[in-house]
Parts: sequence; structure tokens; C-alpha cells
Amino acid sequence: MEIETVPSSIADALARRGLSVHGYNPTRELLFGDIGEDALDALYREMKRYSVRLFLREAIRHREGFTPDMLGDFTSRDERERMVRRFVELGVLDGGEDGYRLARGPVRSFGGTLEWFVARMMKTEFASPSIWGVTLRDAPAGGDYDVLSFFEGELIYIEVKSAPPKGIETTEAGAFLERINTLLPRAALFFVDTQLRMRDRVVLLFHQRFLETLGDPYPARPDLRHLEREIFHIDHRIFILNAGRDVGKNFTVCLRDFLGRGLSVL
Repeated sequence: MEIETVPSSIADALARRGLSVHGYNPTRELLFGDIGEDALDALYREMKRYSVRLFLREAIRHREGFTPDMLGDFTSRDERERMVRRFVELGVLDGGEDGYRLARGPVRSFGGTLEWFVARMMKTEFASPSIWGVTLRDAPAGGDYDVLSFFEGELIYIEVKSAPPKGIETTEAGAFLERINTLLPRAALFFVDTQLRMRDRVVLLFHQRFLETLGDPYPARPDLRHLEREIFHIDHRIFILNAGRDVGKNFTVCLRDFLGRGLSVL
């Protein structure tokens, strides 16, 4: 996989904010190596399915080796066997009937591959130049910016969570908001790759974070509103969403709402 240069649109947007890229598109924690552009396209298409992303998480969890029967019951055994054959074909898995393992060796987390997927989705489905795993020089908030994208002439920041809602803490909601204050994107998305409900934990974490940072003993909570399904927004610019039935459609809902805030004539 070739390392792309930082798109000039993103570099210029950062420069206007007094920021610049220190590192981006890291490959160390990806599930795949140099597998070629056709294979990357095929991998991206496979990963659009939630069951496939669950399969890849399971492959990481059983990094020492596994059989299809060891990978849980999130889909049928026939489908798990199909996935195994497909990912052997794509060069992501090695092995045979006695067991399979990741071709690149042990990978600790699905997070990096999920960031790659979201960045590729923004590029493929939304014609938006994107980079992932971004670190910025001298950024006050520090940390990594999972995905930066240039959408409709605007800088967009996407935080990507591969953990289920119960694994997300208030500090992560706080770090996301602090990075927004550093980056000053036109819109930001907090994406959790799950089909579980968001309002039962993740939305409450944001409410809790807001309350912790407000000095008034009886503060008015920021206007965190329900958009549709498990998608929520703050002022049509900050979105909290899950994967739902289709991750691309959920992103479309958020981005269309963002555009409608600024461009609607009604």
C-alpha cells in the first residue's frame, strides 16, 4: 500500500488554523500489508458489512490461531467459512484446515484498520480527501485525530471508536471535545462501530462531561438533540452516531444535516 501525501486541501485548512501534520496514515497496526489496490478495494467493500467487521475483531482476539467455529455466533458458520476463504484470498489471513491466523502477525487492536476504513469511505462514497491516524505539531489538546477529511470545502474531524459503548469513558468524550477546540473543524463526528443503542451510555457520557465543565451549580445542559435512530447532534455540527443498519447511510444522515444547517433556504 502506497503512502499518500497529505492532500493539499487538508494541509491548507490546517495551515489557516496555525497547525500542521506531524504524522498520518500509520500502517503498523493495520490488518493488512502491501496487498495491492485491487485487494484494498475488495477489502473495503467487504468491511462495509457490520458482520465482517465483527469477524475481523474476532480474528484479532484469536490472534494466536483460530478455526471458524471459534469466532462466535454473530453470523452463520457457512458465512464465517466464506469470510475465512475470502480473507485468505485477499492476503489478510494465512492458514488452512488446521487453523488460521493473521498474515501480518499479531495486531493488538482493530482501531487502526477501522480508521483506515472510515477514511476510505469518506474518499470513496463522499469524494472527500481524507487521512487517518493524524498527529499534529504542537497541538494543545495532543493525542491522535482519527480521521480528517475535506468535505464540501470544509474541514471535518471524525473520532472512530471500535470498542462497544460500555467500553467508552467520560474522559474520551472530553478528549473529543478538547480536540474540536484545538482543530476548529466545521463539523465533527463521534462514531462508535456498534449496532447497540447510543442513548443508554454514550449520549449520557457527553451530558456528564458538559455538566462537569460548567461552573454554574444549576447549568443548562448543551442542546444535545436526537436526529434519527441512534444519531444525535449538537447544533447540527457535532454528531454522535453508531453503525446502525448501514454505516455509510448513517454518515450521509449526519453530513446532509450539517449541509442543511448552512445551505437550506427555509
